[in-house]
Amino acid sequence: MRLNKNKTALYLYAALLLIFGVFKFYGGINAVISTIEYNWYCVESFKLTHYFPMNLVPFRTIIGYLKDFLGETAVVNLFAYIVLFSPLGFLLPFAYQKFTSLKRFLVTACIIAVCCEVLQLITFTGTLDIDDCILAVCGCLIGYTVYHVFNGKHEQK
Repeated sequence: MRLNKNKTALYLYAALLLIFGVFKFYGGINAVISTIEYNWYCVESFKLTHYFPMNLVPFRTIIGYLKDFLGETAVVNLFAYIVLFSPLGFLLPFAYQKFTSLKRFLVTACIIAVCCEVLQLITFTGTLDIDDCILAVCGCLIGYTVYHVFNGKHEQK
């Protein structure tokens, strides 16, 4: 099976998203393993058998970041998911024609965002935060819009 360039770009992006966005692979594999071990140790040490770091209240963290909008943490957290997921919004319909439909695209973007958050939760590399899902889908929609603007101008030539 021969992959076309569009699908190859999508798969490369998906791998990078997993490495840097989900597993936060910034300091090498040892840093990721240390983070997982430390977080697991914290759960075990405090006997928090039913503890999972999560936020399921929509806009809770987004509102907190907006109140401190000029703070470095707020800017990074608000825009990181938007920037990180924008390429998905462009590459998914670019690689697969069936994702040019907004409904199908949105359902897929939501599923991918939730899967990334759940992976962070179960691997102890982050928290499950509904606000991160919201920001990720916003990023996907930006990329999706860019795709349609680009595709519309390309077809008119």
